[in-house]
Amino acid sequence: MDSLAGFVPFLLYFALGYVLILGFIFIYTLVTPHCEWTLMKQNNRTAAVAFAGAFLGFTLPVASAAINSVSIIDFAIWGVIACVMQLITFFAVKIYMPKITERINKDEISSRLYDLLGGTMKRTSKLKLTLMLGAGFGLTGCGESDESALLFKDVDDCEQWGVERLECEVQYQEALANHLVEAPKYTSESNCESDFGFDQCERDNNSIWRPIMAGFMIGLVAEAVDEALDYAKKKKRKKYAYFGGSSYGGSKPLYRSKDDFFNFRNSNNQLIGSINNRGTVMVKKSKVKFTSKPKSVSRSRGGFGSRASSRSYGG
Repeated sequence: MDSLAGFVPFLLYFALGYVLILGFIFIYTLVTPHCEWTLMKQNNRTAAVAFAGAFLGFTLPVASAAINSVSIIDFAIWGVIACVMQLITFFAVKIYMPKITERINKDEISSRLYDLLGGTMKRTSKLKLTLMLGAGFGLTGCGESDESALLFKDVDDCEQWGVERLECEVQYQEALANHLVEAPKYTSESNCESDFGFDQCERDNNSIWRPIMAGFMIGLVAEAVDEALDYAKKKKRKKYAYFGGSSYGGSKPLYRSKDDFFNFRNSNNQLIGSINNRGTVMVKKSKVKFTSKPKSVSRSRGGFGSRASSRSYGG
């Protein structure tokens, strides 16, 4: 019977914990600008992971509070504090990343940064709970950071997005110049098409085959351009975005492989983003800022694509 002595307190703590979690979910989904339930029903992975991060950031402190609290009232108080702190964390990150809701709606994976921001609570010997937010780690300790970039299929695509056509043409020509140097090279059309698909290759003046440039990426500028265009919309006057300054990372060619036809890849066979997600994306800086190096000629299929992305293709 002694083993059942704690059954009633367990039920009380369990019930209160359940209420706290339901209350947090209701309040969190109510105050966030995006609708988590709708996005998750649409298979938006970013929204799902971001919501899971916020959920864990709340439930872990609540679990710690349940273990260390001296009474049911003490548990309830710290549960409310955990809820408030998690909401403060979201709005603090929104100040740092004002476009976070827009990026979650677009299912941009980099927006999952903020789901690393959560609280964990630890009971001290004096029965004092300390809330420890992971913001510092999430913003500075996550290794190579994601950077803004723009993806476009062609010059028209770039102009339609809001960039001055002359600027689009300049960026396209820069990507094309890099394409002539960086593109993987093959001794025959059949070898090239085995990596990139039928009629997706071209021949240079030296009878060497290479894939057709399927798009281009303007690196490390998207966030600044977004802000310029948003400002223009608010002012209700036409204003085009230009590129330059320290945030500009150059323009690079993009390719679509036979094995991964619905994604853009750079000349180093690194995945950049979906061909349907043109405009703003987030990519690793190393995928944008790399030196253009001539690729050696491949005598056979090089494995360019998702199923063989880790293998060399003759570069």
